[in-house]
Amino acid sequence: MTDLEEAKRQLNEILSQSEFARLRSQTEGEVEISPPVFQLPVEWIWGIYLFIAIVIVTLLIYYGVKLWKKRQANEDPKENLGYSWFAKAQSYALKGEYRFAVRSLFQYLLLHATKQKWIEPHPAKTNGEYRQEVQQKEPVQAPPFSNIAQQFDRTWYGREEITAEKYSEYERKIMQLAPKEGSNES
Repeated sequence: MTDLEEAKRQLNEILSQSEFARLRSQTEGEVEISPPVFQLPVEWIWGIYLFIAIVIVTLLIYYGVKLWKKRQANEDPKENLGYSWFAKAQSYALKGEYRFAVRSLFQYLLLHATKQKWIEPHPAKTNGEYRQEVQQKEPVQAPPFSNIAQQFDRTWYGREEITAEKYSEYERKIMQLAPKEGSNES
């Protein structure tokens, strides 16, 4: 027996053991010398495809939501909010609910003051603190702002009666201090 035949016999003997059973060729009955390097069961391959599809869908959703949030952040919500407060005030006034109309107009004024950087809004701040901020940052606007804020406090917290005439005067004062800007707040 030649060395080549002996090597082939030893190789067949080694590869015929149970751990190399799936590498045997079914048709020839001989051991494949160069089997596939990476061979997985078919069920695993479908599992991998499914996993990759789930990862891709998850990434698409993640980046879609991220893009949507970025676009939302680029919109100035204060623009629409200003219109909303002014529209609410008009709606309340038409119904004769002047107390709520005054509150809505005051919210509109606070939004205007925020846009003008007269105040920095915070839910815990009082109207007195807002008056002080306006006094420091925009002293020229402080007296009318203070007058409007005090009227709001008397109406909203003090429950001072407000009539249609008083409401019209209040609205006029606010419009002088915070005129409607373009189409966003009209």
